[in-house]
Amino acid sequence: MITGFGSGCVGVAGRTIAEGGSHSLDVPFMRLRSRNVVHRVLPKPLRKFSPARPAALLQRFAKTVNADRILCHYGTVAVEYGEAWNLIDLPLFVYFHGFDLMFDLREQDEARKPIHSPDYRDRIVRLSERATFIANSEFSRGRLIEAGVRPEKVKVNYLGVVAGEPPIERHLRRANILFVGRFVDCKGPDLTIKAFNILRQKGVDASLTMIGDGPQRERCLKLAQESDFASDILLPGSENHATVQTRFAEASMFTMHSIKGPFSNQEEAFGVAFLDAMIKGLPVVSGKSGGVPEIILDGINGYLVEPGDIEGHADCMARLIADPDLAKRMGRAGWEMASSKFSQENSTRGLLSVLNRL
Repeated sequence: MITGFGSGCVGVAGRTIAEGGSHSLDVPFMRLRSRNVVHRVLPKPLRKFSPARPAALLQRFAKTVNADRILCHYGTVAVEYGEAWNLIDLPLFVYFHGFDLMFDLREQDEARKPIHSPDYRDRIVRLSERATFIANSEFSRGRLIEAGVRPEKVKVNYLGVVAGEPPIERHLRRANILFVGRFVDCKGPDLTIKAFNILRQKGVDASLTMIGDGPQRERCLKLAQESDFASDILLPGSENHATVQTRFAEASMFTMHSIKGPFSNQEEAFGVAFLDAMIKGLPVVSGKSGGVPEIILDGINGYLVEPGDIEGHADCMARLIADPDLAKRMGRAGWEMASSKFSQENSTRGLLSVLNRL
């Protein structure tokens, strides 16, 4: 998505389906609009045209909305316009969201076909001389710098969530562990099930609900069916927003075994699902991978384990179930962090600060 705007813009929140390589991602993003309306232009790159054609369309769009700068979401979209950016005399900002800065990203199957073109990294580095980059975490910023982008060209702005009321007291008869996210290898859905099995083998009474879909779901369904605790593992697939909110309200904790994907090479660049859990007052157990440690502070608002340590994962979940007061304190700490550092208001303010720093 590309937006153009003038000095009178305001920030609003939204969600979109963004195409990246051969897969789609349901991710939150910051949309900027003029005083009256959100503007979009050329949502899919015009690969078959010379640079002058998209440049002309962008210039016409910028003039129509009286824009004085351009924000482009996703590095993959930005590089497809290539030389067109050099024909437009407006400041350019590119917001990176994760998969677009995983330069060795691969398909999640045995063939492990590369997602990005062989020259994708070089094109991103060249683009950085024309644009200011915005990363969604310090981890993401580090990946861009490692690729060859000059540090001063990359700013960090965290995504945010809408602040809610303080978490209510939960009186659940049984611990209900919740996973919400794409069933992709970097989120470790299979490892989450394995950790849950160990938890139950320790004699801890609990259930596991895993919401979402993706390339790893069939494998996870098989693991759940083969589990000695199959009746306690629920995988309903994708659910609508209202149903997911109910799941959060009925949960005892949130978990996701974040890890560098063994097939995809992907890591969790940020992790909005963690913010969704925190704003609901849930403690979190996850793997110490990618940008997750910037959101989950070990021992404060949840626990982090070394990626692949499913025994440790099970132990952390058991600790929270055995000590409701601890779970409550961690949940409250997470809510306070999400309501301040990771609030939508703070994210919007930070983004506007970057965009206005010309």
